[in-house]
Amino acid sequence: MELTIKHLAAYLPYGLKGLKISKGNFKTDPNIEEIIDLTISDIGAFLKKRYHVISCKPILRRKSYLNKLQDEIVIRWGGGLGEKAKAQWLHEMTFDMMYSATNSLRYDFVEFMCENHIDIFGLIDSGLAIEMEDSHGR
Repeated sequence: MELTIKHLAAYLPYGLKGLKISKGNFKTDPNIEEIIDLTISDIGAFLKKRYHVISCKPILRRKSYLNKLQDEIVIRWGGGLGEKAKAQWLHEMTFDMMYSATNSLRYDFVEFMCENHIDIFGLIDSGLAIEMEDSHGR
């Protein structure tokens, strides 16, 4: 699999960041790692690895991070449920987002996952994205 615009476009409105690794100016210089904001205007350069760029990868979270977002999931979709029903519903909702095939996810699920930089396409496991280490920031 190759990283393309279709993998990144849905994340762009939500402040996606990427790790860019560039060659140093001289052969003896170490590589330069830099976290950059990805915008629609520079996505082409990011994907084509122009100039001295060695590697460019988006920074995303694994789907398991959805377990930490359960309060936000309840706020968005779970209004009016009783406590027992809410627990069962929440389990099923999180399970659907984590294990459904990408092309069968509801649009609002995809949007929520993109807002929270959840890796929808399995880019982390394919080595095309970096796993976000910070559980608080974007």
